[in-house]
Amino acid sequence: MKNETTKLRFVNSLYELAKTTPIDKITVKQISENCGLTSQTFYNHFPDKFELTLWAYKCRVDKLFEEYRDGEIDWHGFLVGFIKGYESNSKFIMNAFKNTHGADSYLTKSAAYLSDHMKKEIIFYKGKDALDSELEYLVHGYVCAVLNIIAMWIDSNKSIEEDVMVGILSDVMPPKLSCIFAP
Repeated sequence: MKNETTKLRFVNSLYELAKTTPIDKITVKQISENCGLTSQTFYNHFPDKFELTLWAYKCRVDKLFEEYRDGEIDWHGFLVGFIKGYESNSKFIMNAFKNTHGADSYLTKSAAYLSDHMKKEIIFYKGKDALDSELEYLVHGYVCAVLNIIAMWIDSNKSIEEDVMVGILSDVMPPKLSCIFAP
């Protein structure tokens, strides 16, 4: 629990700094000093600020997939929870989308993480050891579409209602994935 509290302090510090500064301009030293911890403590928990940027996202995605697998929520509920996470931190998310690039891109890393989870679910559902190439591409395409649509939605100040957005995210799911996640 102590590790979690320390990690949360770093995340909250980054969120606070990101209100006024692009993420690519924020340093580990600034993040650490802002929350009263040392850079060494930071590096004991995260390899770099980009992993810190993704930590809260990963926790949220892990929780949603756990609820999905346990039958607490269906795919619609997953998408509602997924969108709410973006809504609650929309300014930070847009900062991360716009000010991280290349191998450290928030969009690239968050897409890879979500894709990996979806692939694991399909492997579990299908009882196989690996996905065929077609499903790999479909998962990747769907995840990229979802994240880009959400970014566009947030950037437009959420110009349509949340429930309409959930419907759009459901509608763009390819049928071969839909029969697995939203039967």
